[in-house]
Amino acid sequence: MQVKSFSDLEKFIEEDLTICRASSVRYINVECLVTWVKIKNLLIQKTQKQIMLSDYCAEEDYIANMSFLLYDLALTTENTVVLPLSEHLRINNNVDDTILSRISSVDTNRKVHIYIPMYRMKNSLEKLCMADPRLRENVIFLDEIADDDYSLTIISDAIEIKISGNNIYGIKAYLKYWEDNPNKPIILHTNNAIYYKDSIFADNVIVLISAYDIIQYHDLLPQDICENNGDDWQWEKLLEFYKYGDSLEVVCEREFECQKFNSEILFSKWKQFGDFHKWLLWLWAKTSKLAGYVGEVLVSTKTWLDFYPNLIEGIQHLDHNRSTFPSMFIERKQIIYAMQVKQLTNQFWTIYFNTQDIIRMYWLTDITQQERNEFISIIRRMGLTDRIKALIHTSYPMLSLYCSNYIFTNECLTDYFRDYKNMKLANMFDESFIQTVNSMAEKKGTFWSVSHRDKLVSETYKSGDIILWVDGLDASESGFMEQYLATAFQSTYTKLTIVRADLPTVTSNNKGFIESRKIQKYTYGQTDLDEMKHSGTYPEYITSEIEILADIIRIAVELTETYNRVLIVSDHGTSRGAVLANTKTYTSHDTAVVKRLGRYCIDKDHTYEKDINVCIDLNENHIIANYDRFSQSGNLTGEIHGGATLEEVLTPFVILSKIPISAKVTIGVETPIVKQQNALVRFKLNQEFSEVFAMIESEKYKCIKENEAWYFVPEIGKKDHYTVKLYSSGIIGQFDFVVEKGLTKNKKFDI
Repeated sequence: MQVKSFSDLEKFIEEDLTICRASSVRYINVECLVTWVKIKNLLIQKTQKQIMLSDYCAEEDYIANMSFLLYDLALTTENTVVLPLSEHLRINNNVDDTILSRISSVDTNRKVHIYIPMYRMKNSLEKLCMADPRLRENVIFLDEIADDDYSLTIISDAIEIKISGNNIYGIKAYLKYWEDNPNKPIILHTNNAIYYKDSIFADNVIVLISAYDIIQYHDLLPQDICENNGDDWQWEKLLEFYKYGDSLEVVCEREFECQKFNSEILFSKWKQFGDFHKWLLWLWAKTSKLAGYVGEVLVSTKTWLDFYPNLIEGIQHLDHNRSTFPSMFIERKQIIYAMQVKQLTNQFWTIYFNTQDIIRMYWLTDITQQERNEFISIIRRMGLTDRIKALIHTSYPMLSLYCSNYIFTNECLTDYFRDYKNMKLANMFDESFIQTVNSMAEKKGTFWSVSHRDKLVSETYKSGDIILWVDGLDASESGFMEQYLATAFQSTYTKLTIVRADLPTVTSNNKGFIESRKIQKYTYGQTDLDEMKHSGTYPEYITSEIEILADIIRIAVELTETYNRVLIVSDHGTSRGAVLANTKTYTSHDTAVVKRLGRYCIDKDHTYEKDINVCIDLNENHIIANYDRFSQSGNLTGEIHGGATLEEVLTPFVILSKIPISAKVTIGVETPIVKQQNALVRFKLNQEFSEVFAMIESEKYKCIKENEAWYFVPEIGKKDHYTVKLYSSGIIGQFDFVVEKGLTKNKKFDI
């Protein structure tokens, strides 16, 4: 039955109260809450009895017991209004057809009228009439415009939160709210929310049973973030950080104190974070649509727990030939460094050790100790090839500097220390190199022409200077020191010279340079370079050596802030070959005291040079000049000194200052003219040098002087841009040249 207006409904009720129908129940449906309240109040006035559904709730959060309601309706003898049945059915919509039918069938005195105002239940009531057409005259529909802002939000009691609207706690209080004076919007907090989660509602009813639901309800997350991206406790904690009007990005920027997603800043705090903040960082990264390495890793990362291992292992799934690989490698390296990673994952190493050496090199960085060790191990197996040199230049720059060669005026020394360092890196001294050492030893030393350390220190040291004494620094480390100073400390003036120590090369015999001078003995934590070399094990001790060498330079540069000049001086060098090489052992006389595992002996009563052609007699000391030794028990894992090989006798002598040490060399350069595959590179120097060498990457060229200019002829490859480093007694300077066929340009560089 349709009625046009509220006044028509009033007339209907007046007349209906005088009429007996087949059913005592009258359903009155309205589509507007204001009208429903008016009808509720009208019916309360027109009836003698009011049945409130809240009275049928056994507990504060129990639904109304419909069986008890039906029982009471059957016993009623007065005109009655029932409130608010529609709100019970709205949230328990799986039983609405049954309840409506059962209420309509209640057997009462036919003179009794039971009025039930219904709000927005048109569909359910129309289905009731279709099922039993006899009830059409007992179902009244008020013709009016429906509410367009109705909403009911059902929230689990487990979530302690209020949202904007009328917050009601418990089913009983919800029904009482409707029985009194309801208003919109309505928020029902109930433990029963979980049972409504999968219900299909005809009206705008939202069920929120988790913190994730609340966050999504407020449109705080991007659409592609689903609930299984986090655990309940994580969503609940995240909800605590939200403020009205926030988005996930705003929450993260505030919580991480970082505007926009910044990998370097955020990952640097990774170790400080607990599980929640690590998860939140992953969630922020996931929603930030990042490009590059992190973006690629996120594609394959399903949970936050996979994020860290995938950052480590993701590089192994990238094609190293793709154009973006170098930039992704650098990004990953920066992230691992920022995260202060000490150990890579087991899965990384499982894949690593089942892959070819040359591919492995593309995955390694210099961040963790095991990776650094692996670089040395690969060089041992494959040699220091050009390809490996190119890879370590980016992956392990300090090792690349360590592989740099110091250019001696004497080319034989340059070649010797280049080969020695390669042997040391390979952890094997071959027969060819050992024979070179033997030949030099038979000459009773090829180092006597090198300046004596104590003499040069005496000539150099002045008041206001300080000597940084480094125990166990050898000439093979000069290339690293020279290149590290040139690349990292360009504002510091330096001069590096090679000097010789006294024989035997032990500290007790080489301390004269410290007398009456300002000295600082270098230490690295609880040890020093010499002690580390003695006790170190391959390959880790080489990576430790590189770290210590860099630390020596940094400390020396820092000292230049306090002192006029800093002089890095060593007492002696050390030798890996003397430990590794399988060479001869000599028996000393009974009167001898053998020292340093056989590197020399002390014997006042005998000479040894005539019988041992690689031995040098100096008074009571008898020093082995190759890798042979006097017989003595014991062994070392690292390096040793006391003998007279070049690496034991020759050491670097470095001067550092904040002001120029000597006049700057000016290099005037002509851009070369390409002739077939070769380019003639000409340059002029404003100072006189007896010999000059040019280095392009690892290739060395002897320069030829012609009138007032120097020139050399390098091999030209595919590149059109080259950097030349000039050496004489140490580095002179450097310049760049570009190959331009048929063009000549003059350039001048001050180095």
